[in-house]
Amino acid sequence: MMSKIHQMTTFILVTLVVLILAFIGLMIFEWGADYSGTNFFNEYTVGEVDGVKIPYEQFNFNVAQTRRNQEQQSGGSMTEVETSKLRNQVWDQTITRILLGKEIDKLNIAVTNEDVSNGVLQFMSQLYGNEPQFQTDGQFDVDKMKAALSNPQLAGQLAEMEQQIEQDIPYQKLQEIVSASLIVTEQEMRAEFMQQNLRAKIQYLMVPVSAFRTQEVTASDDEISKYYNNNKDEFKTQETRKLKYAAFSTAPSADDSSRFFNILNEIKSEALAGEDFSRLALRESEDPTVTQNQGDLGYFEQGAMVKPFSDAAFAANPGDIVGPVKSQFGYHIIKVIDKKVEDGKEKVHAAHILKKLEASGGTLDNAYSKAEAFAETAQKDGYNIAADNLGVELKETNSFVQNDAGIIPGVGELSPAMAWTFGKDAGTISEVFSNDQGYYVFMLEAIVPAGYRPLEDVKELCKSRIEIQKRKDLAAEYARKIAPTVQQDSDFRTLAANDPEKILVADTTDYFTRNITVRGIGRAPAVVAKAFSLPLNQVSGMLETDRGYFFIRVTGRDDFDETAFAAQRTTLRNRIFQRKANNLYREWLQTLKDNAEIEDYRYQFYRS
Repeated sequence: MMSKIHQMTTFILVTLVVLILAFIGLMIFEWGADYSGTNFFNEYTVGEVDGVKIPYEQFNFNVAQTRRNQEQQSGGSMTEVETSKLRNQVWDQTITRILLGKEIDKLNIAVTNEDVSNGVLQFMSQLYGNEPQFQTDGQFDVDKMKAALSNPQLAGQLAEMEQQIEQDIPYQKLQEIVSASLIVTEQEMRAEFMQQNLRAKIQYLMVPVSAFRTQEVTASDDEISKYYNNNKDEFKTQETRKLKYAAFSTAPSADDSSRFFNILNEIKSEALAGEDFSRLALRESEDPTVTQNQGDLGYFEQGAMVKPFSDAAFAANPGDIVGPVKSQFGYHIIKVIDKKVEDGKEKVHAAHILKKLEASGGTLDNAYSKAEAFAETAQKDGYNIAADNLGVELKETNSFVQNDAGIIPGVGELSPAMAWTFGKDAGTISEVFSNDQGYYVFMLEAIVPAGYRPLEDVKELCKSRIEIQKRKDLAAEYARKIAPTVQQDSDFRTLAANDPEKILVADTTDYFTRNITVRGIGRAPAVVAKAFSLPLNQVSGMLETDRGYFFIRVTGRDDFDETAFAAQRTTLRNRIFQRKANNLYREWLQTLKDNAEIEDYRYQFYRS
């Protein structure tokens, strides 16, 4: 019993740590402390949030620690692009932690021993409330859990758990304070219930806009100009920037490739000579699962593996060693161990050794040396002159806006370079930046302030929208013309069949709820809303949608089930409250960030 509780507590502790650290972002640094004096941290600052400095060494430590944790979980190494994304996540978590910490201090939020005890029991009940050994008469028994946790052997783990919960509670209390004013009304619960449970079925008669696509419509210059001026906000533009850049590829060189395939052939020769394949795999394979399976993939069907691998394995005979076979993961040397037919399907038992073709250190150093030499020469002689003198090809990006993904046109993700681009003046030349594809040196070529796209740039778009609206107007006119007949004649299919213009479409839907796209109609809020309010068998008025104009008749609809609503009442209330609380908290946190003075100096420390 105690052994099982010990195992469960260990698992709970690991789960708890993962959840809390995911929220806190591994920020174990005391951001609000005084770092005056000669402390190393004070000399190198990677950013500031409302005057609170973020030391480079601590930030870098948190990134490295998070990276190690994720690599241990995945069994593989992160690329530079993945590391850059991770760095952005830790940066955002750092900002969040500092801002929330300030609010916690401002509100004097404290944690009591009772808070911690209740937090432990609440977390345990959520994770293990269904375990029979912690239940009495089918219900979670707090006393049994307390008794289990009082085991002296678990004191160390319990103390660590309590410490983690104690760190988390102020953030929970802060979120509760933010959402304290929220209420869930009876109307909201009934609406939620109806949204999910009540169904309706309709007949419809549609005047589709598409029926008028061959009609001759035109948009005059005056109409285009008027549309542009009346809808100018749609054509607002953010500030954009444009870069020149020199790229120095870090792709494997011909020598790298030659050495790589020589190594592959040597490994294959050893395997063909009878060397134990599992030992070879442990020694040579770069598959992250090799330490668990020694390269043995077990039996698999055709198509279970990526196509090149699967094709090679199924084409070989038991005992064959084939390859190297190229796939999206790298190059494989495959040993086919056995074949069999099971349930009418052929299966192969195979093992493999995976090797990845990557640039050597020498190739990377050579590319960086060229990039660094170009950057230094460009700073001294000028960007274009340096390119001419050193024979470096220059490229240009399109104009682009700042984006959180850090994606630069033609380059890909490079967040530090994005931050640099939108923090410098035109004509500035960068230091060397890097991603998985290579090293880059940029020049900020142009800055275009925020404003409006000129009419000439959007003239065709305006023209198209006007013509679409005119065709929609034709559809509306046709719908209004037939409306009296629709109200008098109850048979939609007959009306459609007898339509002299062959425009009308009649059909019947299946039962649908309020929150789905209706077959044959698409997303049509006006139609769906009317389907749940119109009396049965009564014909509606003309309903506008993006696809055209509809008349509907409700042929079936569920009644509101008060018994089912009563049974779901608590669940509905909790779900609505949680959704509203999450939305409010996100908006509140975003407001904190928007109003904070945030300085980002990461580009001074990271090239990727």
